[in-house]
Amino acid sequence: MPGKEETTGLHFGPLGPTHDRAAFACGIEALDNYLRKQVRQDVKKRVAVAFVLTPDGKTVAGYYTLSQYSVELDAIPGVRDINVTLWTGSFFVASILTYVIR
Repeated sequence: MPGKEETTGLHFGPLGPTHDRAAFACGIEALDNYLRKQVRQDVKKRVAVAFVLTPDGKTVAGYYTLSQYSVELDAIPGVRDINVTLWTGSFFVASILTYVIR
């Protein structure tokens, strides 16, 4: 059975120096700026790890980061509109990404 990257042509892995962060644009300025200007510093300081989705090893089609730090739910606009009662670990991250992508 082929892996997803074989059927979609996309590859998923850690952010590296060959990824073109400057060309990334998702339409949400804060997310674009974070990838372009801040993420490498956070990775270097070991406060976050970043992963990218890429079709060719250079172009960044999407990204996500993981951090051990918490976020106050009230600090995220619209997050109270999501009908979720369990906010822990990666489930919280996945829920926020789903919310942002919509």
